[in-house]
Amino acid sequence: MAKERDLVVHVAIYESIDLAKADLDAIEQLHKDDLIGTFDAAVVDKENGKPNIVKRMARPMVQVIPDVMGDDFDALLPYDELHGVASQLSSSEAGLIVVGEPTLDKAFDRVLAKFVAEGVEPGALERAKTRLIADALYARDSQSDLARWYGSSLAIGQTMREVEEWPAEIEAVGAEAVLAAARRFLDRKPAVTGHLLPLEAEAA
Repeated sequence: MAKERDLVVHVAIYESIDLAKADLDAIEQLHKDDLIGTFDAAVVDKENGKPNIVKRMARPMVQVIPDVMGDDFDALLPYDELHGVASQLSSSEAGLIVVGEPTLDKAFDRVLAKFVAEGVEPGALERAKTRLIADALYARDSQSDLARWYGSSLAIGQTMREVEEWPAEIEAVGAEAVLAAARRFLDRKPAVTGHLLPLEAEAA
């Protein structure tokens, strides 16, 4: 079992539970393909102001994330960490907590190299585009989501027309364009990775 001091916590916030579940499934597949090390992961939302685990990694090699009721004494992640994540969520959002060995950087390098070498799987590309377009359409049903979408887009220099045409532009994206973007922008050579560590006094 990985030692507690060797564990790294990754947290991501999603606009919906389905998006968080999709990434949890992807992490499980990487785990099965032996592309990442020992990990535990779970999708969390907020229920009556308290953290609620929606879905967990099916067969984690290390039990790190506690049960919602806090009665899992073997778990290494403090129950307060779940409260901390849940407190940041709105009623429609979900969080993905991934805890394990600090191997994601190397795993990313391997997955990216494989992606660039083998290209885009057509089925995966279509599923990704369908999910993005569906999210954009669902956002139009919520006044707050719609306002946030337009506001964030206009804040980075996009126009109203660009926002309205975004779903059609995503639908038109082909495999070659995705691969070209990956080769141009997903270059790890100039990348910098930061690690947030406790103060020496706290770690002692």
